[in-house]
Amino acid sequence: MKVLAATTAAAALKVSHKSHHAATQDWCDEILDGFEMMFYWMDEDESGSISAEEAIAFGVPESDIEMLGYLDADGNGELTPDELVPIVNEVLDYYGCEGI
Repeated sequence: MKVLAATTAAAALKVSHKSHHAATQDWCDEILDGFEMMFYWMDEDESGSISAEEAIAFGVPESDIEMLGYLDADGNGELTPDELVPIVNEVLDYYGCEGI
């Protein structure tokens, strides 16, 4: 899924050199740190949420923006860190880490 790939870009860069079978707490912490960094990089206006425009500017293809709407629990057109928890937990689970 392209949105998952774009959303996890920072985390993937930090852990690309490690095997997903050997997760350690430090590694799991790096994944979470990567998501946090990615969110703040995408949140260009520092509003605490990511708009479609900010996601596109970060590199999410316009054709995938509709998919971000599925994560927008309150329907306001922007994603907050809490709304990204399902994707974060998918990635953590994949690497054998405990979810948040």
